[in-house]
Amino acid sequence: MESFIQLPQLFAIGLSAEALIISVSTEACRFLGYLADDLLLKPVTRILADDSAFETPQILDLARKQGFWQGGMMFLLQDGKATEARCDLLSMHSNGNHPGNYLLISRLNKASAAGTGELSELAEISSRLRAIAHDLNNPLTVVQGYVQLLLANSDCPLTIREDIKKIQSGLSWLTDTVNQLHNYAVSLGAKSLNGQTRAARLHPTCDENANAHF
Repeated sequence: MESFIQLPQLFAIGLSAEALIISVSTEACRFLGYLADDLLLKPVTRILADDSAFETPQILDLARKQGFWQGGMMFLLQDGKATEARCDLLSMHSNGNHPGNYLLISRLNKASAAGTGELSELAEISSRLRAIAHDLNNPLTVVQGYVQLLLANSDCPLTIREDIKKIQSGLSWLTDTVNQLHNYAVSLGAKSLNGQTRAARLHPTCDENANAHF
């Protein structure tokens, strides 16, 4: 794998444990089209296209567990266009057992440097479906968290606990359905990218990194 240190067109973004932007390089501002003050303390999902924003929690979790994540991300530029960049996400150490910060190092993919231009009808459908899946996923995650807290409460009566388990089962089915919707939307988007498949965009090759994910 070629070293990022030797590559041009790099930009770096520092993230907090909560995925807020806490530092941004000059090159990142130039590439994205924002001033630093527009980005600092904002969620990193603000500068990501829908599919990458949807996957951010899983990507951060992998980086935290493994120490790093490597793959492709679709960035949303200030002018509304989306473009791909190759990324290394590094997990930083912290005191105690608390999650640490992250360092996102990215390199523009020259093949997509010009942006996507006008979306085809298929790409537009894909974008809208991903947005719907993203909007559904957020409240589902919150509700699932509360259900787990209720089940963990030892004071919860058995009869109520059984009802809560039924709710949990329904939520699991709904979550799976939302994930299927998202995956279908992604597959539609892949067909509109001039023959590029999602696997080619988001999965590094074995030669690049045998341990890469997504």
